[in-house]
Amino acid sequence: MLFLLLIPLLFLFLLVPLNIKLNYIRDGKNDEFYLTVFLLVKPFGLRVVIPYMQFNLFKPLVKIFADIDTYLTDLMSKRGEEKMEREINGGINDLKKMFKNVFKKKEIIRVFIENLKINLYEFCWKTEFGTGNAAHTGILTGIIWSIKGVIVSSLGSRMNKFSGIQIKVNPVFNKRTFKTRLRCIFSVKLGNIILATLKVVVYKFKGGTAKCQNIRLKN
Repeated sequence: MLFLLLIPLLFLFLLVPLNIKLNYIRDGKNDEFYLTVFLLVKPFGLRVVIPYMQFNLFKPLVKIFADIDTYLTDLMSKRGEEKMEREINGGINDLKKMFKNVFKKKEIIRVFIENLKINLYEFCWKTEFGTGNAAHTGILTGIIWSIKGVIVSSLGSRMNKFSGIQIKVNPVFNKRTFKTRLRCIFSVKLGNIILATLKVVVYKFKGGTAKCQNIRLKN
């Protein structure tokens, strides 16, 4: 009898939405990455502060943003126009290599994200930077816009819902500076988290060759 009562409760538990607010801030002084988690409604929320780049579940995704930021931050510290120009040219190649390394694992990331069935309600990514050289800053502005466009397009195609997009790049032409902030608000059902995790385990167990059929909970 008790078992029969637990079945509908378990089913309802799997349909419970987990609402998450992600904040990633990097300005050289107050770098942080934290999550605010709400179960069902906001009054039941629990803010979980996590050390910068130490949360393993989201690390593969956040690493993309962190690697881009690290490259730009390193570039800001270079002195001399010729040296900076060499760094820009070399940095473009480094970024290409970085994306290749990240997307070597893109299949497992795709399996995980697509089975989460994420509803993303806000995606705000702002970057302010300057190299101290107007020409170099102008070149990097175009590169950063391109990088953000590729990432947003890739994420959007894998979300169940993708709205509230705000992308900004603010070049500063007269000084060296670098600040970036990423804020996301999204929800995912607890059942889909469990299913996505199981699908990734099966995928890895079969050597990454399994063609998993998507399982979707009712909306």
